[in-house]
Amino acid sequence: MAELSRRRVLWGGAIAVVAAVFVVVTLLGRDAINERAQDESQATERCTSIIRGDIAARLEAGGTSSAQASSAEFSGVTTDNTGLYATELNALREARRDRSTVANSWEVSGTVRIQGDLPSGSGLGPTNTFRCTAVVFNDRAVLVASHRIN
Repeated sequence: MAELSRRRVLWGGAIAVVAAVFVVVTLLGRDAINERAQDESQATERCTSIIRGDIAARLEAGGTSSAQASSAEFSGVTTDNTGLYATELNALREARRDRSTVANSWEVSGTVRIQGDLPSGSGLGPTNTFRCTAVVFNDRAVLVASHRIN
């Protein structure tokens, strides 16, 4: 009888340990997923902001008001996890950041439409594609490593 009671206690303890490990792993996994989604959102926001700023600078350089850039409409925006390549590594060096501090690197791309007359020297059309790479660090800071508008 004592042997049976001892086995029940051991099994109960083992089940409690497994349940505790399961809870901890689940909570850590949920936090990692939430952090990744937050990183993706920050990268997208930072890239669209940089693209909007580039549009404003091009419009101004062409003799048009940069205010037109504020009405630029983004569509088909996708954000995908990507690796660190030469351009991103150079940007890290210039920012004096170490590769080991990178949480995620994201490539953001899509289409941006600009209403109204556009100066010919701006290199912009009514519909343009863009691509941007943003690096999110462990401290949640975001660095735009590269961007371009076609």
